[in-house]
Amino acid sequence: MGQPVSLEPEPQAADGDGGAPRTDIVVRTTQSTSPSSAESAVASAPVGTRTLFLNRNGGTYYPGTDNSSNNTSSIISAAVQAPPWSRTDAEWQALLAGAQAAYAPYNVFVTDQDPGAAPHVEVVVSGNPTMIGEPSWTAGISPMAPAGEVIERAICWVFDTQLQGTADQVRVVTHEAAHAYGLDHEFYCPNTMSYLFDCPAKSFEDSAEYCGEYAARTCASGGSTQDSVQSLLSSLGPSQGTSPPPSQPPSGTDAGTTPGEDAGPGADAGPPGAEDGGSEPGQASITLVSPDDGATATGNQNFNVVAEVANAVRVILNWELNGTVQTYDCAAMPQGMSCAQSGGQVTWTLDVGTGPRSWYVEAIDANGNSTTSETRSLVLVAGSSSGGTVSFTTPNDGDSFNPGDNVTVNVDTGATAGVNAVWLTWTAPTAQVQYPLTYLGGSAWGLTVSTSTAAVAGDRTLTATAYDASNNPLAQSTLSVQIQ
Repeated sequence: MGQPVSLEPEPQAADGDGGAPRTDIVVRTTQSTSPSSAESAVASAPVGTRTLFLNRNGGTYYPGTDNSSNNTSSIISAAVQAPPWSRTDAEWQALLAGAQAAYAPYNVFVTDQDPGAAPHVEVVVSGNPTMIGEPSWTAGISPMAPAGEVIERAICWVFDTQLQGTADQVRVVTHEAAHAYGLDHEFYCPNTMSYLFDCPAKSFEDSAEYCGEYAARTCASGGSTQDSVQSLLSSLGPSQGTSPPPSQPPSGTDAGTTPGEDAGPGADAGPPGAEDGGSEPGQASITLVSPDDGATATGNQNFNVVAEVANAVRVILNWELNGTVQTYDCAAMPQGMSCAQSGGQVTWTLDVGTGPRSWYVEAIDANGNSTTSETRSLVLVAGSSSGGTVSFTTPNDGDSFNPGDNVTVNVDTGATAGVNAVWLTWTAPTAQVQYPLTYLGGSAWGLTVSTSTAAVAGDRTLTATAYDASNNPLAQSTLSVQIQ
């Protein structure tokens, strides 16, 4: 599971699917209708084409091994009777059309007619998450193979009580189905696979982006980045009669991972081999400055790693803990961390925990040649976390907003050392939801919450909480606003 989603039609948030991938999901549908001959014609995919079935009819689902045709699901522990789609036919047709448009570039047939025994991925759009034992804020849950493979007979769950309009319905349905086709979450707001929500629209983007939920990490496949369009073309193939679009470079930065401290599944097992010799003119060189090899330092705070680098166009710190190498590209650091270059000196500032670490630096020259430093080790020991205080900059206590307004939330933590994350808890008359704030630099954090035009009038309580790298709360502040 991931982070909460609002149960009232108010803040537009991530869908709640996330965290450790769940695998082997299947469902059983019990449809009493028979399609007409015309419907049967459109319900059959061309030979060689995968089928994505959007189920609006509910049904009885049983625990068991993943097989969408045999109607069993490993996510549930007991039989579940899911209700049919609770919204209008017009809304369903808009959802179906949106999903078909999203997958139109790929060799997959999107239908709302049950393919029966034929292999297919199924998305059950029904009910609420508590009916299968999931937290009430969950909007969807899907299987995802640990290395990003396709799960041919997967069943994905999307809960229609959580969805707030056609765009939200299409986003969650296509997001969950894409997990079954091998896609991970992306730390890039415009992408359908992103948990980030402060962007105007989402789609599968043809650009290599870092994976992650609320911080960048290594992709579940073990790759540095994920291009959702190219990944879907690889797993599904292009739509029949079309050619794949060309690959695009990463948006704004070179490719590479920037997973957060102590975060992210899977990674390269160790440093790459250095290039031959180092005598080629213009080849990068590296001298490690600090910390010393074998050093002991205080953890639970910001920590600097320094190297002198020459003739490099790109510099990367490789940081190993618990057998996982986390990669910090100086040009693309995750939020809450930074990298600065002054002349030939490069300084990475990481928010670290405690325990043994090892690290090395990689520098890439203008010709694309890579030079790798020696590996150093250190031990980070427990130290006090300085969390300062948390105070709201905006909004003010007692401010009023109209339904549909954007509420800009900014807080100041009063300190940078030790603060690893800040979360906003938004409490409304109908539900409570949590959002991660974005690091804005210095001691500032913020986000914008978009309220719905159908938001219920009344008080909203906003609570900002700062956490250290071990998820210990450091400070908290609360205020109230009004929706008129």
